[in-house]
Amino acid sequence: MRVPMVQEVAARGEEIPQRYHCKEDKPSTFCQAQNVPTIDMDLLLASSPMPPMYWEEARNQEKEKLKDALQNWGFFQAVGHGISEDLMDGMRRAMKEFFELPFQEKMKVAPSIECDKKSWLDGYAHDPLESDEQILDWCDRLYLQTFPRNKIKLEFWPEKPATFREVLDELSLKMKEFADKTLTLLGEMAGLKDKYFNDHFDDDATLYARFNYYPPCSKPGQTLGQRSHSDNSGITVLIQDPHVQGIQVLRDGTWHQIKTLPYALLINIGDQLEVRKH
Repeated sequence: MRVPMVQEVAARGEEIPQRYHCKEDKPSTFCQAQNVPTIDMDLLLASSPMPPMYWEEARNQEKEKLKDALQNWGFFQAVGHGISEDLMDGMRRAMKEFFELPFQEKMKVAPSIECDKKSWLDGYAHDPLESDEQILDWCDRLYLQTFPRNKIKLEFWPEKPATFREVLDELSLKMKEFADKTLTLLGEMAGLKDKYFNDHFDDDATLYARFNYYPPCSKPGQTLGQRSHSDNSGITVLIQDPHVQGIQVLRDGTWHQIKTLPYALLINIGDQLEVRKH
């Protein structure tokens, strides 16, 4: 089922359709402007930048911080991750320019209505609908597979703006490198054999890039950009837009709104790696 793109609904200034009216219960407890733990990944992943004795001590302290973050949050802010600020800014600019294109230009990378359900994931669209009663998020998105390379559907990668494909390709390589190193570190901290998690994901592991666009809403109290959910990934690496606040994390029954740290990556340990407490 295809529904109108939210950006077009907002541009027409229409009354917000009932399909977007959020019916979820409001959280009983909400905490503003909290920081999940910040971890220096350069200290954990790079070779020793200082005398070995002091570096090992500092690294062990950072590993304890990461362990606490994983056990008590499942999220952390990564700094010193090795992805350049220029590359992150370039991706943000290209994404912004894409969503500012005329509607018909963006629809060139939208899935056709005739495609099968699995193919509906790729391209410019709303998330797939499961039923006529499903409440819709106030969000449009561009969803692109970037790994494995032989599974990329290039027809969904925008040709405009001209920088989009090149920047996404470079960023995807850097993201995969970062994710692989992080998985190796997590395996080490769990006392597992070298590259245990990496070997389970192997070379056919999928990596997707998702770009979310949240148009201004005349009645924000009636809608949600993203409903509450968990990520079914192994690991999610998020580049936040410093101009769009609102990411919230549920911890011990309280929703915490996350502060955006300039050029940090927000890391979420997904369902595939999470060990739930009982």
